[in-house]
Amino acid sequence: MSSILQQAIDFHNSGHLAAAIALYRSVLRDEPDNPDALALLGTLLVSKKDFKEGLSLLKAAEQLDPKTPLFKMHLGNAYCELEDYKNAGHYFSAAAEVEPNLFDAHFKLAQVLIKLDNFKAAEEALEKAVRLQPQDATSRVQLSEMYYRNNNIEKARDEAVKAIELAPDNLGAFIALALALNRLDQEESALEALECAIKIKPDFAPVWNMLSCVYQKIGMLDEAEAISHKAIELAGAKIENEDTRFVEEEEYSTYHWDLAILELLKGDYERGFAHYRARFKRPEKHKRFEFPSAVWKGESIQGKKILAVGEQGYGDVIMMSRFLPLLKSYGAEVALLARHPLKELMESAGLADYVITKPPKEQNEFDVQTSLFDLPYYLEMTPERISGKPYIPVPAIDDKDLLELRRYLKGQGDNNPVAVGVVWAGNSLYENSAYRDIALSSIERLFKSYYTGNEQESQVEFYNFTRDISAEDIERIEKYRVKDLSKKLNNFSDTAKYIAQMDLIISCDTSVAHLAGAMGKPVWTLIPFSPDWRWLMDKEDTFWYNSMRLFRQAERNDWDEVIARVIKELAEHIKVVKLGIKN
Repeated sequence: MSSILQQAIDFHNSGHLAAAIALYRSVLRDEPDNPDALALLGTLLVSKKDFKEGLSLLKAAEQLDPKTPLFKMHLGNAYCELEDYKNAGHYFSAAAEVEPNLFDAHFKLAQVLIKLDNFKAAEEALEKAVRLQPQDATSRVQLSEMYYRNNNIEKARDEAVKAIELAPDNLGAFIALALALNRLDQEESALEALECAIKIKPDFAPVWNMLSCVYQKIGMLDEAEAISHKAIELAGAKIENEDTRFVEEEEYSTYHWDLAILELLKGDYERGFAHYRARFKRPEKHKRFEFPSAVWKGESIQGKKILAVGEQGYGDVIMMSRFLPLLKSYGAEVALLARHPLKELMESAGLADYVITKPPKEQNEFDVQTSLFDLPYYLEMTPERISGKPYIPVPAIDDKDLLELRRYLKGQGDNNPVAVGVVWAGNSLYENSAYRDIALSSIERLFKSYYTGNEQESQVEFYNFTRDISAEDIERIEKYRVKDLSKKLNNFSDTAKYIAQMDLIISCDTSVAHLAGAMGKPVWTLIPFSPDWRWLMDKEDTFWYNSMRLFRQAERNDWDEVIARVIKELAEHIKVVKLGIKN
């Protein structure tokens, strides 16, 4: 290394950047292909936001000496500065290929993969980083987070524990541990981990918010609400005079959404639906459609065209579409934006003037837009004002199809068994599906309890409405002569036609339960110990649907006890149906 280059490096390290640049350029005038001078000047220029020349110099250095991983690392860092994570990942990956034992290459590759939402690949990169530096607590915390994201919860817990052993004051390690323990239903241990995190950083709002969520999960709602308010205050998000003025949704913080869930669970719909507008603070979960219509905020819509957006799940759209006729009664022309499987059902129901399945592109196609979940707030809905009467009629069906339906559903002689539709699992992508869905082994107890071996003697005929079912599971249920409808439920209009032929629907908390309730069909909804906000706490009925009855878990994850109650109550329900009494 020349003395001039060494002097440039000394100036660079001491912060005399102008002098360093001048000396680097002096070296390159004499040695234009000096890779060290090219790379060092390139990194310095990138640090001064001169990306064009900086990247050019770094690429020149990398091409001159492709076997030096450091040059590739510099390029990766430069592209990170530009937030070009795809190119950054390319160079970090290339550095790791040249030098597989380079910890920084694997660690930084993981960071850009996280930015690119490639969590599985990030997990693999972090595993390599941890193998190279097993004493590094930071990489172990991130690996725990990736295991958690990828649903490897026990591994997430174990990595967090190792990180704490290495760094007992690492806040992130205790947070990662609490997340994993909470998912493993070890709430007491999760609370202990969060208390440790609070001792490390007492004024850190996210930890208090997590603490509130754990208390909510175990049913201690008053404690959870008090802690939620503390989290909001620590985050500097407390809203002055909130109860005496209109609050724009932009004023809320992400923590107000967690508070909303608590308030709704307790039946405080005025505050709960106001705070529920904070869901748009979490764009990874919810966001407004970006077409140019203004957001409706309760003003007069007489003579206006309003688009109601079904932003959430199928059951949510079915549940909240009940409010669309109110908008029509206010003199508005109402369109519903919903996913295609709902289109035919919603068109036949006539709740909106028309239904679309793609966001509009025209500038003036609608005067205002709203979300279906905004409607309870702006329409000032409370539990007392919500009607549980049916609002979705059976879709039209011609005589030929009706005869075919009835032959398929009830063709077993003169016994005329009670027809019961069953759903034990919904969309596996739903974040709480592990709590909501019921194992087929538990549902089999229901099927088995009414299986006689002689179809002419059967009091009950079960029908499967669970759509995502394997061939193996179909074979399992057919042992009890359960008829599988999964291939016949092509959309919600089809589902409604089959629901109409049932005497009873038994379902976990899915769209089928909502549709049955909206049609006024008797439906028993099986609710996990920590319920969704709409079912409140403890009640066996719901103001959302007059025909619905709730069967709640008495103990977390204990579906067998719930199924035992269903079996017992079904015996009584059969008597009612056989007697011809309307339930």
